[in-house]
Amino acid sequence: MRILLNTYVSSAGGVGDHLRDQAGGPLGADVVYWTTGTTPNTLWLRLAGLGAWLDERSHIKVDTYLRVLGQRDIFAIGDVNDVSEAKLSPSAVTQGEAAARNIRTHMDRSKHGDRPRPYKPAPVRIFSVPFGPEGGTTLLPALGRDVLVLGNKATSALKSKTLAVPAMHRLLGRTMA
Repeated sequence: MRILLNTYVSSAGGVGDHLRDQAGGPLGADVVYWTTGTTPNTLWLRLAGLGAWLDERSHIKVDTYLRVLGQRDIFAIGDVNDVSEAKLSPSAVTQGEAAARNIRTHMDRSKHGDRPRPYKPAPVRIFSVPFGPEGGTTLLPALGRDVLVLGNKATSALKSKTLAVPAMHRLLGRTMA
């Protein structure tokens, strides 16, 4: 095994093609787990003349209610906003629920009260990466900054077997076919 530091994949071709590093050199691999990070696709906002909505990392600046700064009725959730928390699916779901409530409040104050509720970012979240239906690794925050690392069995029970599809169906009010 060879570990490359300060190196990133600049291109990846189709089947049989090789990975290339930032200098265009070939990178060999038997297996690739694509974990590219969260760079938001917000170029369209700049092109539309709304670059002031973005911070220096191209994330949309939001207030504590997940509204775009300076906008009463435009919300941004998930990887695209500048909320300081892990950009993981549980964060996006929680932000979505908070934004939905605040949108309902904005649309009909008589039913949902006069004020939106501020969103409170989670300081840490469970991070689970499955490797097929029976494997993976889960990082579980515990005791402040300590992290428990759970292996194949726990990850499979948490996420690998279903990839959280049933939970997403419940969230969307749908039944599994």
